[in-house]
Formats: sequence, C-alpha cells, structure tokens
Amino acid sequence: CTRCPPGHECPGAEQLTSEAMPCQPGTFAPHASQSRCSSCTAGRFTSSESNTICDVCDVGSFAPPASKGCHKCSAGKYSNSLFISETGCLNCTNGRYSNSAAALTCKLCDIGSWAEPASTECNTCEAGKYTSKLFSAKSDCVECDGGKFAPGNAKPCEVCGAGRHSNVDFTE
Repeated sequence: CTRCPPGHECPGAEQLTSEAMPCQPGTFAPHASQSRCSSCTAGRFTSSESNTICDVCDVGSFAPPASKGCHKCSAGKYSNSLFISETGCLNCTNGRYSNSAAALTCKLCDIGSWAEPASTECNTCEAGKYTSKLFSAKSDCVECDGGKFAPGNAKPCEVCGAGRHSNVDFTE
C-alpha cells in the first residue's frame, strides 16, 4: 500500500490504500493521506479532477461552494470583491446602472435621467418633468413650476417665452 496522494481521497482509518479516488470537480485535497476531499469555498472552483487547490473566480464573478466554474454577475449588478457567492453581486443603486455582465462598478446616470436599483440603463424623465439630482430614481422626477416647461430628453425645465404659458402637462 502507498500513501494517498494529494488531490485524492482515500476513505479508511489508515489512509493507506491501493485505490486512491481522485477529488471530483468542485473539491480538492491539498495534502497526502486525506480521507475526504474538501469542497471549494464561495468564489473558488475546480473544473477538473485531482486538484490540490481551488482556483479563484475573477472580480465581477461568483461561485457557490463546491463549484465547478464561475458565473458572471448579471447586468444591473456589480462586484469588486473576490471570494463571493451570488449574494456578493450587489444591485446598482438609484441613479446608477450596469449594462454588461461582470461589472466591477456601476455607471452614473446623467443629471436629468434616473435609474432604479438593478437597472441596466438610465431613463429620462417624461416630458413635463425633470430632475436636477444625481443618484435619481423615477420618483425624483418632478413637474416643472408654472410658467416653465420640460421638453423631455433630460433637458431641464425652461421658462416660457414672453406672452406664453405652459400647457397642462408642462411639455410645451
């Protein structure tokens, strides 16, 4: 009998065996004479057999424990940390968005536009409304004051010309 090699498990009291079993994907055995392979922790993986260490997922990706591979955080989410499970992919917050998977940060919407949490794009306030705040949600879009109008497309409220007034919905 020989000692159970690293990357293998040898169930039995002595860990001396003629049949060492390779650690399966998602598991590893760093030392010789291990009776069981250990599961990779969150954010780590192995995709083949007989591993002595687990690989680390890239930033912007995650892996649940005992994983055979990594998954990208979805659009609308981001992660700038290593060693995470899916809950480590965080939603973009109000006024921020992520339009691609595996984002490390969320992009900031321009003034006059908004995004709800986990958004993949910014939206402009509807015609007759505007927001002058950064980090805006849809509820931050407010109607123009009397005598002003907002044409939409993230343009601020404008004063009506001399001898003019705004219509009921403040769009002209």
